Amino acid sequence: MKTNSFKTLAEAVSSKRKSIGITQRELSRRTNIDNNTIAKIEKGERKKPNVLSLKKLSFALDIDSDVLLKLAGYNKEEIKIANDDVGISAFVKRNDKKIVLMEEYLIQKEKKSNAYPIVLELIDNCDLSTLKSLKNKSKQEIEDLKTGLQFIRDDIQKEVNNPFKIKRSEDNNGNK
Repeated sequence: MKTNSFKTLAEAVSSKRKSIGITQRELSRRTNIDNNTIAKIEKGERKKPNVLSLKKLSFALDIDSDVLLKLAGYNKEEIKIANDDVGISAFVKRNDKKIVLMEEYLIQKEKKSNAYPIVLELIDNCDLSTLKSLKNKSKQEIEDLKTGLQFIRDDIQKEVNNPFKIKRSEDNNGNK
């Protein structure tokens, strides 16, 4: 179905969601838009959702954002402003297919990055033999845990060296 053949916003969202085979709940999870809001949009009860929600929906459903904005009743000037202020490039699709604003993503990365040196120090200075949860483990199990911790440490060190590297998300076939 062509995206420009939709007559209503409700039809566009519902049809595209069904054509990609996801539920309203999954669309809600991916876009972080309340499930009830998505249901109301699809029923035609929510005629003019906010621009940010429409941008997220357009990204998740692979519909041109201008189409959704127009179907929602935004005029040409409002669409121009929306495209200047909240462009599609402001979003990131994570590996779990959830869509987040780039700014949110960078804040999350920064918070994690600030904790990384502490985690590295904890890994480097931890004496596993003193941990209560490991008191009944064999020497081999503790060695295996040390190996696992070293892999985690290496991954964290890579993040510390390049904290804002953004990985391209993979498509459904695992291709980048």
